[in-house]
Amino acid sequence: MMYGWTWNHWPGMGPGWGGLVMLLIWLAAVAGAVVLARWLLRRDSASPDDRALALLNERYARGEIGRDEYLQKRQDLEA
Repeated sequence: MMYGWTWNHWPGMGPGWGGLVMLLIWLAAVAGAVVLARWLLRRDSASPDDRALALLNERYARGEIGRDEYLQKRQDLEA
């Protein structure tokens, strides 16, 4: 065995700290995976109607369509 190191603790940290550090690393990895999964699911959760309305709003904001056409298309999408 090497001086100052055993399988259950790191040098200078006392017994048991190695296990605690590994537990914290695993908890951080699991939490990161959960956050990533939720972000990916939320990103793709918008319905086609929501995307169509967002595109319509962008076209109206850029001046590509007039007010009457915008209102008619918005009414069609919301129906």
